[in-house]
Amino acid sequence: MSITTGDLLMLVRLLEDRLETADGVRVRERLAVDKDLLIGWRTLSRVLEHEVSPDDLRAAESVRPEQMAAFVEERLDPREAARLEQTCWDHPALLREVVSVFRERLGIDSCRDTAGSSANGRDCLSAMFGECLRAPSRQQRCFVAATPGRPANDASGPARSLAAGSDTPHSDADRMAR
Repeated sequence: MSITTGDLLMLVRLLEDRLETADGVRVRERLAVDKDLLIGWRTLSRVLEHEVSPDDLRAAESVRPEQMAAFVEERLDPREAARLEQTCWDHPALLREVVSVFRERLGIDSCRDTAGSSANGRDCLSAMFGECLRAPSRQQRCFVAATPGRPANDASGPARSLAAGSDTPHSDADRMAR
């Protein structure tokens, strides 16, 4: 698979329904004609649906959390970002970690938008991850953080259409128009 550098974050944004409408349309059109991008989309979707193996968890430990956060926030230099992205495509647990960090950043931003302070943001994170912290035996299932109001295993949004067998993801508006 020869996926272009930067495609991982673009696919995560599509998965989380965080693209502007015009950008989302362009990505969906590209998915219809770009075989490698479609394979990447299916790989990412599939990885999020399955449990993480212990070997994959060990691979995820090879990337520092600060490095993963910098990747998701697009603060890495282009070469380092390209290397990390390729490493993520090679290790399913790292793909899950990218989505987890992305969702975590969305949750923090969402909490700050509604709560207005970092103290309330911490309360919001505690609510989001409380189940994981209270039940360590469930931590593997909590590996991919949930966004507020949306559990990690939720199959709504663009991912649902691919899981249902569609070749490309469709927004809710696209599905309603059909």
